[in-house]
Parts: sequence; structure tokens; C-alpha cells
Amino acid sequence: EMAIYTLELINNDPTILPGVTLVMDTVADCRIDTRALKEVSYNHLNTTLFVIDTGESTTKNNTYWGVIGPGSSEVSLPTAKLLGLFDISQISYAPTSPTLSDKQRYPYFFRTIASDTFQVDAMIQILKRNNWQYVSFIHDNNAYGNAAFDAFKSQIENTTICMAVNIRVPRTPDQQIIVDAVNSLLSKDKARVVVAFVSTSTLAKLVGRVADLGYANHFQWIGSDSWNAVQSDEESMYQVIDGSLTFIGHSRPDNEFEHNLRQITLQESLSRNIFFAHYLAWSHHCSLQGNSNNSLPPCDGNLTLPNSTRIIPMLQTSANTVLAFAHAFNNAQRDLCNGTVCDEKILQTNYHLVQFKMLSGQKIREYLRNVSFIDGNQDTFHFDDLQDGPASYDVLRYNGRDRIWRKVGIYLNGESYFSDNLSEKGRGNITSLCSDSCPANQYMLISGTKSCCWHCISCEINSIVTYNVTSNLRNISTCKSCGSEHVADPNFQVCLPVPTDFLSFAHGWVWGVLCVSCVGLILTIITFALYAWNWETALVRASGRELSSMILIGVLLTFMLTFFFCFKPTKALCVMRRLSTGLSFTIIYSAVLVKTMRISFIFNSLGKKLIKDYKKLLRPMPQLILALVLTAVEVFLLIIWFVMQPPKVLKTRSNHHVVDYLQCEGMISHYLIIGLLYPILLVLLCTYYAIKVRKVPTGFNEAKHIGFAVYTALVICIAQIPTYLVNTSTNIVLRDAIYCLGNSLNGLIILFAMFGPKIYIIVFRPQKNNQDTVM
Repeated sequence: EMAIYTLELINNDPTILPGVTLVMDTVADCRIDTRALKEVSYNHLNTTLFVIDTGESTTKNNTYWGVIGPGSSEVSLPTAKLLGLFDISQISYAPTSPTLSDKQRYPYFFRTIASDTFQVDAMIQILKRNNWQYVSFIHDNNAYGNAAFDAFKSQIENTTICMAVNIRVPRTPDQQIIVDAVNSLLSKDKARVVVAFVSTSTLAKLVGRVADLGYANHFQWIGSDSWNAVQSDEESMYQVIDGSLTFIGHSRPDNEFEHNLRQITLQESLSRNIFFAHYLAWSHHCSLQGNSNNSLPPCDGNLTLPNSTRIIPMLQTSANTVLAFAHAFNNAQRDLCNGTVCDEKILQTNYHLVQFKMLSGQKIREYLRNVSFIDGNQDTFHFDDLQDGPASYDVLRYNGRDRIWRKVGIYLNGESYFSDNLSEKGRGNITSLCSDSCPANQYMLISGTKSCCWHCISCEINSIVTYNVTSNLRNISTCKSCGSEHVADPNFQVCLPVPTDFLSFAHGWVWGVLCVSCVGLILTIITFALYAWNWETALVRASGRELSSMILIGVLLTFMLTFFFCFKPTKALCVMRRLSTGLSFTIIYSAVLVKTMRISFIFNSLGKKLIKDYKKLLRPMPQLILALVLTAVEVFLLIIWFVMQPPKVLKTRSNHHVVDYLQCEGMISHYLIIGLLYPILLVLLCTYYAIKVRKVPTGFNEAKHIGFAVYTALVICIAQIPTYLVNTSTNIVLRDAIYCLGNSLNGLIILFAMFGPKIYIIVFRPQKNNQDTVM
């Protein structure tokens, strides 16, 4: 009907083929190739043809013509071969098989629609946009379906898309074939997307079986351009294909044609288009006069198209077949008749008229190849190099609730465009992947280079995942070791140089340790200043000024130890760390030991005998010398340590191979005992004497303060030193920070326990700073 409508418009247009009338003679092929060949051969190649009437009776000898149709690829293939033998141009409006683009085999075949190669490309674009990589393909086992499958298989070679299963369905499948096909689809449970190039009758059987098995919402269907004609009364079918996507040649609605179509009566169709008359009879469930089916009532001649009848949008491809022939003949008339009317009645001997009447099939083909006109879509139409129409499709999505196909996108110039992001997803958030992406630290164990399925295997420690992009754009991942000089980044993608780490100001929590040390330094300096200012007072003299000064020096060195650890290790800093580690405690507890021994000698019988016989030994200077001698022992041990293991900077790798720690040699091994063993011995001796002098007179309360300081220091040493020695392979930075904090706490305890009460009296109770109070 669209072809006839367009033909009438052309014959009524004085600007196209003036003086010439186009006539169309139609026959039915019933979508059967053998019937089409019979019609073509039996009717002297007069199947669905155009006749150019120049005023004489229409005969085969004075007409110039071509063929329109058939509408399917399966029928077009054999007819195109036959018509090509006689140089007869054929333009079809619906067959999309890529095989028909072979101009060596089908030189006279034209079509106003694009090859399925582009429809397949549009499908693949939808698959890519939704990351549907694992899909099933089902198609009719005929020229149309097999060619579509070949195009799909070829185009996904260079993509990450692969087929889970490919199913060929015969032309008229029985129930067992349908059952087997659906079982094959369901066997790949992760392939949720099905691409289908099947006839509507086969489709109805497939989706019916899917619904019967209870998988109505399981598949996302992407169908070929035949799907938009799907009709059924089965509710389950609409549920199965709800959200399906399909394609149709781009065409704008032609309201004027639709209006005229709905006005045509059955009586008019009997003489105008017998096929439309039969369609009206079928639509109204009646029979035409002379029809053998007597079970139906006779049709009323005034019947028109029912209002519920849907006009398919794919009309312009049919109209363009008529327009292409018309404009080709018009161009031939213009060229061969010098732009005038080729009228045989007027120009009996006109040479140009003879040329126009004798126009060869090859010439008609050339005119068709070069034809160009504005079609009903208001687009410029022309055939491409393969004599195919423009590759433009409307993308339709099926709404199962309303039972209607709605346009949701367009494929134009090789790109797909959608009205919204949800439309391209079809049914919804369907996932069609055989295997999920591997975590960052795992690689894909995949068999072959074209597979969507793999296993995720963890890489070894300090390895990265590398990708090898194959020809099909599949990232095949493997593991690569970073070696000893590099470390894997947190995402396991790049090997980076192993970073170095040490206790520094870059660590936020180190500032807390530094604050403790700084507070201790300030308090120690203040204590020094107050002692110096009150040097001759009774309280300071009674506390042993010289030994107290020695203790303060040791405390000061204890707080400074933190700063030796908070900078990048160097050989000089490693020397200072070793010295300060053992020497600070030795200085403190050598003096404390002499103090407690002095108190013990004074308050026991042995002490009284010593006071009587060796009174000079209890004077300040001999006590200071004795403390220095005790300190000299530590210096001697440190010298031995330096000789056995000279100080230098070492790099040590963490257990997780993510960082190299900069450390001083000797500070991370059992050699550290050389520097700490002697100070520990002094602490134990101080503890012993502190216990002995715990019952001294209350007035002489310094003994109790010393005892408290020594007891606490002993507890800290017991907890601190083993922890430091054992923790040599985990977080070295945290270990050093804890070690520095422990030393600072030791210094603060000595400072507050032994000097706090005296400073309180000096500053806040100066009236008690006299001989009577102090003893």
C-alpha cells in the first residue's frame, strides 16, 4: 500500500517523468523462495515490477522496468541471482542479509535498508554500553540467520564479548527442537542476554517455552528488525519479552498516508490492491465473494481498516524503492531526451526517444547507483558503494504492560544514541558476565585468549598484576614480582622503589613523644637553675649538690635521646644513640647508688664504724669520684661495643615488604645488651639499697623518694627492654618511639621523685629551707 501510495504521488507530480506513467504489477511470494522463482520465471520476469507507459498498450517490447522486493533475505537471495542473469535491477525494502552486499554475486541487487552488518554493530554497541560480555546467540538456519551470525561472530573478535552458546533453529522447528534450544540457553545460567535473529513464529515458540519453565524474567532479549511485528494473545509472552530491544529502519510517521490508508474500502481494494482486500477480510473475520471458506460471513464492501490496527513505522524503506526507480528514470529521461518529454506520438522518429525506450539494464543500474533525492524522512537518500541504503535504525524497547514497542534511541553514522540511560538497559540492571573482575591483588587464570570465564588466583607477596591486551581487547592478567629493590603499590599495579622510613617528624604521633621530651628538658633546665641559685642553702647542700648535679646531667641526656632518634640516621647519630642509651642511665644510677649507699652506711652499724674510721669517704668529693668510677665502667663497655661492632646505618625490610627501615647497627640485635646490662645491674643494686634504707627516720625522707624512683624505674626497664629487643622486625618506627617514650618517662620519674619535693620547698616553702628542718 505504501508503494502504491508513493507511485500515485509520483504520477501526479509534473516535475518527475513528465509524459510518462508508472504502473505496478504485483504478485505474492508468500515468503517462499521457490514460489518467488516460479512467479518470476512463469510471468516472464514480470514479478512486482514497474512499467513505464508511454501511451501505447503495455507490452514487454515497449516498456522499461525493474523489480521491487521480495521482503525477506531468504527469498531475495535466489531471485537476485536470477534477475542478475538478465541485467534486471531489483530494489528491495526489507532483506538485510550481509550476503546480498556481495556485488560480484548480486550486481543488480539494491536495497533501501542497510545490511545486518550495521544492525549487528548496533547490537554490539548496546552490549558494550551495558558491559554484557557473556551472551547467547540464536538464529534461523537460513541465509538470513547464518549471515547475521557470521557478521556477529566476526565483529566480536576484537571485543571482550564472547558467545556462551550458539543455536541454529530450522525454518519450521518442532517442539523438541524448541525444548532443546531453551535448555541450551538455560544451561549457561550466567549468560542472561540473548541476541536473536529468528522469525516471529519461532520467537513465539521460544518465549512460550521460557515462560512455561518459569524463567519469564530471566533473559534480556535483543532481537533483529523482524521483532517489531511480534503479536500474540499469550500474556506470558509479553512478560518474557518485556524490556526487549530491537531495531527498525529509521522512518518518520507519515500521517497523510495513514489517513488515506484508513479510508480505503474493501470494494476499492478489489480493483486496486487485491492483497489489501484479503487483509481487510482477515481483519474483520469475513470472507470475500467467491472465497471457498463458507464458515465466515460475507464481507461488506464498505469495510475499512480497524482502528486498532497498528501501522508499522518501517514505511519509508518501501516508499524509497519507488522513489529510487522514479528518480533514476527521470534522470535518464532528462539525459536522453534533452530535458523534454519523450512522447512517441509527437516524435515518431526521435532518436532520443528510441534511446530512452531501449534503455539497457546496465544503464538503469548506473542511474540507480547515482540516484539522490529527499525522502519522506527529509533526509537525502542515496545508495552506498554496496548498493545498500543508509545505515540508520530506530531502537525500540518493548513495554509489556502496554504491549507496545516504543522508540528509545537511534543508530546513526555508526553510533547509538538513547533518550535516557535506563532505556539502553532494556529490562533493567541485568548482569551477563561469566566471571567477575578479580580483586586488585589477584590475576585471571584464563584458558585461551577468547574466553569470558576465568578463576582469580592470588599473587605472591610483593607482586603486581600486569595486563596483556590481546587482539580482542581482553586484559589477560599475570603476576610479576617487584624484586628486592621495589615494592608493589597499594593497588598492585606498579612496582615502586622501596620507600625508606625512620622515626621522624613526618609521623604525627611522634610529636607526642617529642612533647614529653621537651617538657622534661625544660623542667630539668629549670631544676638546674634553681639548684644553682640556691647552691649554698641547707636543702641543696644536704641533698648532695655534686651527685644531684650528676643525676640532672644524666636526666638531661635521657630527654635528649629522643632527638637523636627523630632524624634520619647517620653514623654520628648512631654513635650518639649508643652512648646516650647506656650512658644516661649509668650516670643517673651511679649517682643514685652512691647516694643510697651513703644513707645505708649512715643508718646501720657498719655505717657507724665506717663513719668513725673512714669519715672522709662520706664527703662530697669522694662520693662524686666513686660515681664517676662507676660510670667509667660503662664507658669501657661501650668502647668494647664500638670495637666489636662499629656503628653504621642499615636498611632492614619490613615483614610485609612494603618499606625499608633505616636503623643503626647494634641497636637492633643482642649486642644492645652490652650497653644496657651494666645500667640494669646498677638499678638492681639501687633497688637493694633502697629496700635497706626504707625505714630511715622520717625527717630524712630523701631515702623514700629514691626508693620510689628506683622501684618505678625497675618496672619500666623490665617492660621496656625486652619489648625493644623482641620487636625487631615489625614496625620499627613505633618501636623506637616507644623506646624513647620509656626513657623520657624514666627521666620524669627521677626528676619528680627526687627533685620535685626539694623544688617545691625552694619555691613555695622557702622558710623550711634551713638547717633545723633539713637535719
